[in-house]
Amino acid sequence: MRNGIWEDLKNIGKPKKPKNHALRWVASSKVAKILIWIWVIGAVWTSVYNSKLKKNEFTDEPYKIEKKESNFKYDEARIEFWDDNDEYFAKWYSPKKEFHIVSDSWKKVKIKIIHDAWLDFYKVTKDDIKTEIIHTWKFKLVPDKAKRKVVKGKSKKDKKTKPIMKKVEIVTVKKVLDFDKIISKISQLDRFKYLGRKEYDRDNPGNKTQSFNIWKQDAVKDNMLLPIPLDSRNREISDAKFAFYCKRAIEDMKSNQKYSVKTKEFIDLAWWEKNLVAIMVAFARSETSEDFRFFTQKIWFNELHRWEERYRSFSFTYYHILMDWPWFKARLKLNLTEWQCYHPQNAWMLFLWYWIEKTNWNLNRYFPLNSPERIRKAWAVFNWSASYAPKFKANLGHSKKILGI
Repeated sequence: MRNGIWEDLKNIGKPKKPKNHALRWVASSKVAKILIWIWVIGAVWTSVYNSKLKKNEFTDEPYKIEKKESNFKYDEARIEFWDDNDEYFAKWYSPKKEFHIVSDSWKKVKIKIIHDAWLDFYKVTKDDIKTEIIHTWKFKLVPDKAKRKVVKGKSKKDKKTKPIMKKVEIVTVKKVLDFDKIISKISQLDRFKYLGRKEYDRDNPGNKTQSFNIWKQDAVKDNMLLPIPLDSRNREISDAKFAFYCKRAIEDMKSNQKYSVKTKEFIDLAWWEKNLVAIMVAFARSETSEDFRFFTQKIWFNELHRWEERYRSFSFTYYHILMDWPWFKARLKLNLTEWQCYHPQNAWMLFLWYWIEKTNWNLNRYFPLNSPERIRKAWAVFNWSASYAPKFKANLGHSKKILGI
């Protein structure tokens, strides 16, 4: 009793804590046990699931690959855009220059188009470059010349004026390409009318990779040659048709005395021809998305040119092969112009020889792709980064499934 009175005296003036019946119910032995078990089961399941994902993504065990027979059929139907173009077969082909008169606002202007096999270039003029203010959303204090305040000196008569400081946003002024103007001029020509479709509108951020695949402030200069996007209807190609072009390219290179030895070596390193086709399809598919969760995107999803800001150069074809020294040597050895390589069959031949030049004729450093470590290395040497290796691995499995391997 005394203790109770003493406790009451100690708590005089202190607010009483309200009784929380919900907490009492949670604290009861049966409910507490149930909640604890639910939490433990959830934690164990999450841990097992995450470890399984990690193990599946990268494991040191080599894949068990067996040759299987399947009913997969290559799509051998002719495609007018790719197969009925005589410029594909032309040797020592030279690009053609074209001049056209089009309307630009209230005046007539002359534009220059360079035509090379399956790709056209637009020559940029000074009128196509505009100045744009890019907001950084950073601020700095600067004196306001229009406003000043009086500052008292040591004596009452000694008075001075001092400018008032104000916040000003830091902005960057850059020269950028005016894509609206460029598209409005080019789309006046009959063969480029498709550029007027919504999918080529650069104001929609989602259209960037399907339209002019270059940031508007990158590589801007007068007289630069700007690749004109292909009509997406011509760019569209099925996996079965792309695989057929890969198969046909392999057959052509095997029958050519100049390339047969390395081609057969590549086939042996891939175990057999169909598996090599699957690898080639997987490399092309992996260029359509940066995130491996979207590896099922169509092989033709992106425009076939892309400006690689990191290397200050373009990459081309379905494989987006960078225009560097190995690309240049490979293209010359195949006796192809830059844009003859757009054809899927030529792109595959360029891809094969690009690997030969890139690896210094030592393909077995990266092939066969029988382990995650080799997959990482192969993707890193081709794409200059191993960070997207899971995307390539997912596409490799997907391509084999499509081809029935």
